[in-house]
Amino acid sequence: MRAQVFHGPGDLRFEEVPVPDLGPGEVLLRIEAALTCGTDVKTLGRGHPV
Repeated sequence: MRAQVFHGPGDLRFEEVPVPDLGPGEVLLRIEAALTCGTDVKTLGRGHPV
């Protein structure tokens, strides 16, 4: 499946990744549209504290 993968500050890439195995009570959703908030923009630019 195609996914957007965060590799670090300023490095967001579309990649082909394997479809995950789902456990009991889990679901896999197909996203048709998504919005970006201010926190998303800051995380892309500065990274995320681990």
